[in-house]
Amino acid sequence: MRRWFLGVVGAAMLGSAACGGGPSSTPLPTAAGTPYTDEQYLAVMCRDLDHLTDVLVTATNADDVRQALQRFIDDLRSVVPPADLAAFHAAFIAYLEEALAQPLDVITRKPPLPEEEVRRRLAAKEPTVPECRRPTFFSVEPAATPTP
Repeated sequence: MRRWFLGVVGAAMLGSAACGGGPSSTPLPTAAGTPYTDEQYLAVMCRDLDHLTDVLVTATNADDVRQALQRFIDDLRSVVPPADLAAFHAAFIAYLEEALAQPLDVITRKPPLPEEEVRRRLAAKEPTVPECRRPTFFSVEPAATPTP
């Protein structure tokens, strides 16, 4: 599991060398309660995954990571996900909240994933979302579970 996440973080670090952060260029819905499109949802996820990855690379203490996790949680709480992402969305927020106690756990704990069909759909849309400059766990094939 650690190897999988570090691979994603490593790929993100390589991608970050040429890319700077910045405000989202994908317009987000203004009506409360309106579900986000896949692209809008990806814009939030990619922006916050980029930020968290940057913090994991540069942090000098666990509190720096904790602040990035809290920002991610706060951003996700303001999102109304597409209907078929609701369960994943709640599970991912719970994953981040659990990591607040031990912030560096996000390096070793595998995050939840949406159902495979939904994950593949999001992965296919990542190249169309400007905020998705780095590969995310949506676009990285999950490792097969070894058979005993």
